[in-house]
Amino acid sequence: MISLRYFLICDEVRREDNGKLLIVGLYLPDIVVAQLPFVLPSLTLFLCLESNTAGHSGLHLKLQRLDTGQNIVEAHGGMIFQHAGPAVSYLRFGNVQFVSAGAYNFILEIDGQPDPIIMGFNVVLNVSQPQ
Repeated sequence: MISLRYFLICDEVRREDNGKLLIVGLYLPDIVVAQLPFVLPSLTLFLCLESNTAGHSGLHLKLQRLDTGQNIVEAHGGMIFQHAGPAVSYLRFGNVQFVSAGAYNFILEIDGQPDPIIMGFNVVLNVSQPQ
């Protein structure tokens, strides 16, 4: 069984030569944009998952608008757990377009598990007022 410990939404994750990770452009808690539609050149989902066993698990991830159920982006892949316990992974998407403000979900389906892991966030339009 695999469960979510935490997730972060950011622009990018980079790995240094010494193995440390750099999280760039962390969104807390929402993605605030100045106009719509808006294209993010890079959107990354950083995951800390925990498994009760070692092994490989197939993953299917989609970013979905909550109001319409429309899939914005999708990815298929896998994750290897060297041993039982936590492990991290990150998935980067390029040129993600948001056409409306509101609620969005990252939905992670894991092979062999009946229920997806749902991670929600909001896109908020912040229109500057003239002074």
